[in-house]
Amino acid sequence: MQHNVHGTTNAAPRLSPPLLSGVVGVFLISWSPVFVVLSGATPGAAAFYRVLFGAALLSLYGLVRRDGIRPTRRSALLASVSGLFLALDLQFLHESIVRIGPGLAPLLANLQVIVLAVFGAMVFRERLTRRALLAVPLALAGLTLTVKDSWWSVGPVYRRGVLFGLLTAVCYAGFLLLLRAAHQASPRASRSRHLACASLAAVALQGVLQLSVGAVLRAPTAAGWGYLILYAVSSQFLGWILITVALDSLPVIRLGLVLLLQPVLSLTWDWLLFGRSLSPIEALGVAIALAGILLGNLSQSQIRQ
Repeated sequence: MQHNVHGTTNAAPRLSPPLLSGVVGVFLISWSPVFVVLSGATPGAAAFYRVLFGAALLSLYGLVRRDGIRPTRRSALLASVSGLFLALDLQFLHESIVRIGPGLAPLLANLQVIVLAVFGAMVFRERLTRRALLAVPLALAGLTLTVKDSWWSVGPVYRRGVLFGLLTAVCYAGFLLLLRAAHQASPRASRSRHLACASLAAVALQGVLQLSVGAVLRAPTAAGWGYLILYAVSSQFLGWILITVALDSLPVIRLGLVLLLQPVLSLTWDWLLFGRSLSPIEALGVAIALAGILLGNLSQSQIRQ
């Protein structure tokens, strides 16, 4: 244990509460692919019921808490528009997964960190530190190694899958930025109310999208319905309530780096639960990605200690 010149003890660096909340939230949403696979539902049905059950849970949560502070009209509108981006994000992500696989699609979706970095610097006037400029490419390089083999799984629809993946990243970033703007427009309103507005808007658009393509909106078994409920609870309800705590407090570039944990963790669950082989190169990629995420989230005082 070290002491400074004033005789006080330098405590070991700790995760700040917003950062810890974000990490736990990302841990929860990283189980999304597992629950989708176990449910046996179509990608469209899984996306629809995620936001439908999530909206119901968030609305019930708001009633139970009896939080009298309601969002302003402007913040409710911003949250609702963020929900439209969420609906498109889920749609594009599933379309991308179908065409280029569950490895590469999440990687492309998490290019949102670049979009967030640009918006954070240009719109929120957040300073891009040297660590952030190093951490982003390091984390993305690690993620690329974890799914490098997917780049060679080229089929006739590969380019369209890549396009859908890139659109996912843009919509993902749009959802995060607009949800943050909603919180800033009405900071005293509960996060669950903003998330409920977003989820209800996402339900409406997802319903239109799924009906337009004639999707089968049901799970094949009773157990499948249970997994869809778990999907909504972990991802749309608990996970995003925790992530919005980080969304309010962390610079958007740091939040983007935290969210890069999701594909790394999802790959880990795939390996542990479904027997996905993990080559030495992929394992190295996971380690590099985690190093980039850690670098981007260490405070300056922690680095100096």
